[in-house]
Amino acid sequence: MRRRQALRRILVLAVLLAAAAVAGAEGARGVVSDSGILNQTTVQDPAGDSAGADLSSLTITSYADQTVSFAVAFANRQLLDPGESVQVFVDVNDDGKADLNLSIWATGDPSYLDNWNGSAWVDVRQLPELSEYNGGFSVRLHLSDLTGAAQLPIAPDIGVIVGAWSTDPSTGNLHQNADDLLPDDGNWIQHQTAPQTTSTQTTTRNTPPPAPARLSLACSAGKTLRATVTRGTPAILSVSFYANGALERKVIAAPWVAVIKTKGLHQPVAVRAVVVEAGKTQTLVAQRGC
Repeated sequence: MRRRQALRRILVLAVLLAAAAVAGAEGARGVVSDSGILNQTTVQDPAGDSAGADLSSLTITSYADQTVSFAVAFANRQLLDPGESVQVFVDVNDDGKADLNLSIWATGDPSYLDNWNGSAWVDVRQLPELSEYNGGFSVRLHLSDLTGAAQLPIAPDIGVIVGAWSTDPSTGNLHQNADDLLPDDGNWIQHQTAPQTTSTQTTTRNTPPPAPARLSLACSAGKTLRATVTRGTPAILSVSFYANGALERKVIAAPWVAVIKTKGLHQPVAVRAVVVEAGKTQTLVAQRGC
């Protein structure tokens, strides 16, 4: 009897959930040390806002083995009292409507996985996976359990809302309204079922072109001109120095320098350096008088 009464009360909540906004309070997703954990969403609820079972937190965890767990903690209970129930509603396909209900009852009473058939909650099976412990409970199911029970594909993000109910002593029925909702605003908590992906941005680095060799001219004592080739990025194999078209010197090892006599020349000297590098040859030209 109590079970049927509970389902009627849940029907009322389901109508409210169908009208709720899809976007909800989203829990903090942190880095978890367990390598089997893909994603974890934890949402806290204020303590002291319920005279019945006071919900304090919900933790939803997706694992690499394609399972997902729902763990609920209480602020004022070790275990549910007789006549109390916690309902974990799951929006499997992320359309803003409750598709499944993990209906948790006090120890000694069976708990169920229910689906919404469009007009009522229907028991799919009991929940032997339920683990109750001091201060809360958890249920870990395979994703195929969710999709099979709901007969819907699972979305990358599922919505979850938790509610706690107690029995009205005067009627023996569950109260019309929940003693506590998590979150309090009744919006869906969004949980990512697939692995979180880090956006990979490909950065193209502009590699500067190789630095070219350079030719510089300087006057030195004795009316001579000192021609120097400064090495660029590529390795230099040899440098041939020409003055006014005539070969002055071929250098095959650093330093790449030639001293050109300018005595008696009244015009600037045109110097040409033919630089042989690995794979190419370039000609550098400069002129100067001394």
